[in-house]
Amino acid sequence: MATTDEFYTELFQEVISTADAYGLWRYEALFDIMTDYLIDAGEFDEAERAFFKPAHGGMRVDGYCGDPLDGLINPEEGQGTLGLIVVDYCEELTVTSLPNADMEADFKRAERYLEKALNSKFRNSLEPSDPGFGLADLINTRWSKISRIKLFLLTNKKLTARVEGKSAGNIGGKEVVYNVWDIVRFGNLVESGRERERLFVDFSELPNGPMRALLASDPRDRSKVYLAAVPGEDLAA
Repeated sequence: MATTDEFYTELFQEVISTADAYGLWRYEALFDIMTDYLIDAGEFDEAERAFFKPAHGGMRVDGYCGDPLDGLINPEEGQGTLGLIVVDYCEELTVTSLPNADMEADFKRAERYLEKALNSKFRNSLEPSDPGFGLADLINTRWSKISRIKLFLLTNKKLTARVEGKSAGNIGGKEVVYNVWDIVRFGNLVESGRERERLFVDFSELPNGPMRALLASDPRDRSKVYLAAVPGEDLAA
């Protein structure tokens, strides 16, 4: 299995070759490469580039994505999930760290764009041909059908602090959750060849404590089968 440094070099070269082959900016190439893998992994079902970064205003969005269950933002089928993607691309030849403060700033830029998208004055200030306008108009039109917002940060940097402890936010009455794919997490996904990251559950930390199970096969069998019931409270947690 490749080290983080080796995987970074491999990804960096793929970004350069993809950008050159398709006439893309390198951050666009990183977006395409990472979202292709995440689509295959079931993180979302599709992703579209929609780059917007004004000279002033502290905003940035690189695209949007769909939820595996809800589709993109589907106003015809009840409440949906809006996924926004922001990219933090590094041109350095070696792995660079992404401090927690920078991660927070990346998410804040996406949040500001989302808030501005609901402002008619902001939308009217954009050219109709601007990808930022199209996405803002989409968000505003379907806002009443959106129940949840997922913000994804894609980066070839190495996160110095995990995002699991980051509290969910709230914008316009909608829950906002955060998801970071840095070089380490993305490398593990690619190297393992898994479609999803392994899920580990420590039942001792759940409301009903360790799970009890009954042996349902012959004790002499090489492969043993156990029967267990998971309390609904634990399943929800």
